[in-house]
Amino acid sequence: MPGFRNLFFSSLTFLALLGLAGCGGEAESEKISLVSPEVNDAIARLTAGDADAAPGALNDLVKAGDYRIAAFLKSFREGQSIYRWVEGPPEWKNRLVLVDKFKDGVAVLHYPIYRLPGGSDLFPISVNADGKLVTAPRRLRRAVILVTAPKAELQEVSAPRRLRRAVLAAEDTLKLLSPEESVCLEAAKKCGNSRRVEFLPALERLAEDPARSKKVHRVARTGICQIRISGNVPGLDDGAVLAAVKELGELQSESAISVLKDLEKKESTDSALGKACLSSIADIESYQSKVRNLKHVFNGLSMGSVFILMALGLSIIFGLMGVINMAHGELMMVGAYTTYVVMNIFGHSVDNPASYYFIFAIPAAFLAAGFFGILIEFFVVRHLYGRPLDTLLATYACGLAMVQGARLIFGDNIGVNAPTQLVGSYELFQDFNIAKARVFIIFFSGFGVLLIYLLMSRTRTGLLIRATTQNRATARSLGVNSRFIDSMTFAFGSGLAGLAGCALTLIAGVTPDMGNNYIVDSFLVVVVGGVGELMGVIAAGLGIGVLNKVFEPFLGWFFPESTASVTWGKVLILVLVIAFIQWRPAGIFPPKGRLADV
Repeated sequence: MPGFRNLFFSSLTFLALLGLAGCGGEAESEKISLVSPEVNDAIARLTAGDADAAPGALNDLVKAGDYRIAAFLKSFREGQSIYRWVEGPPEWKNRLVLVDKFKDGVAVLHYPIYRLPGGSDLFPISVNADGKLVTAPRRLRRAVILVTAPKAELQEVSAPRRLRRAVLAAEDTLKLLSPEESVCLEAAKKCGNSRRVEFLPALERLAEDPARSKKVHRVARTGICQIRISGNVPGLDDGAVLAAVKELGELQSESAISVLKDLEKKESTDSALGKACLSSIADIESYQSKVRNLKHVFNGLSMGSVFILMALGLSIIFGLMGVINMAHGELMMVGAYTTYVVMNIFGHSVDNPASYYFIFAIPAAFLAAGFFGILIEFFVVRHLYGRPLDTLLATYACGLAMVQGARLIFGDNIGVNAPTQLVGSYELFQDFNIAKARVFIIFFSGFGVLLIYLLMSRTRTGLLIRATTQNRATARSLGVNSRFIDSMTFAFGSGLAGLAGCALTLIAGVTPDMGNNYIVDSFLVVVVGGVGELMGVIAAGLGIGVLNKVFEPFLGWFFPESTASVTWGKVLILVLVIAFIQWRPAGIFPPKGRLADV
């Protein structure tokens, strides 16, 4: 059909352009200089095994202010991969090496010296392309060859247990200097929550750094205030503590509630400090409650968008053919597993991202689910027209067969790694982060709804579908091939379920029976919105999606177990839907005119 073909290619082109726009160029590589001899000397003292020299070496490393050293400290603290070549050649003796792996008692050294992130050598010694030892600093970055060493010649280097806490503190302090905001923020939160006074100078410098963002300044100020009111800062007067308490109330960070409550327990409720603690706690809890409610609403909108795609397929099939497709949830599962297969074909993983794979997964999920829909319609549904009960049972059996087939091929549970561009979140305001994947799902669903509207109202195919839906006998008399229209409509509705499954992989796991968790909600959307009513399905889908996410935490107060709260949330929604259809049996937007009598 020309309408289907034009819409398919236009949608594919749009999605391709959307994906390519997010795959824009790479950031310019950071210019790395070699570590100073002072740093090398400090690391040598730290790893020498002298307990008395270790604290001074750590202080020197922190004073150096090179955030890249944090990677070395992490490996040193955890005892990962760092060895001393004690029996090697004279040029290598007592040098630190980074072991990639051991194989048959032989260490494989991809970097014959410990190398910091970005390509900078920790020790000024390496090998050239010919395997010869060199010390020329300019040639170090090119010296990346495979070196092996007997395991017997290596001695593991790791921090002693009594030193690990100090190493961790130095590691976190250096992370505060990282140019990556996410690393810096994580370190600032960790330092502040620890309430340790040794982090105070570094946090104060971070809070006053004009090159940092407002978010970094806010987190650093929160950490400073938490440390000041913890009682760990010697010589701090009551006025400074009171000012810190009031500032925490203004910053409204949830992490500060625990330290404020600890201080409030120590103070009298009648004192100025006790009243300030209670006021700050109330301000923070009020703000965080509003943020959580907004997050529930947004998550509900994204889940409702999935319901819309599912329900539109159900609505189209039932409105045209009068068939209740109980295998619709399994068709969504087909779309999810197709996305997984496409991901593996492109070799996408966390370590090896192929961000463009999702562009191809979308049409593949649509076509795969549509193909299974054609098979169900041709072999099962076509022979059961006019027998709704038999059709319901037959499609249910088809769904069970598809579930077992998926379990045999893929197992019980798999995960799909989202494209790199959809990993992470946007912070609209303080503590209100919206996941990129959920934003994409909302826009993706909106784009799908737009395509359906254009298909039904602006194409010849849509005209034929509407004509067949309104009066099948008259449409046949005018030369419409109703059998072909039924097959294509069933395939299209099934393809929409496949798109819903593809979108769902971004926020949920993939299991063979995943369709059971969404099919009931999709039917409720169709019932509430009205069969064949586009606006009704959109309104009902978003409404039921939001109610799902709002009821779950609300019922969590009465049912601490998460599964119980989810189950009772669905029960409550079902009760509300039953009450609604008693009031409006035809849905939010009931059919009008001649359609009302059909």
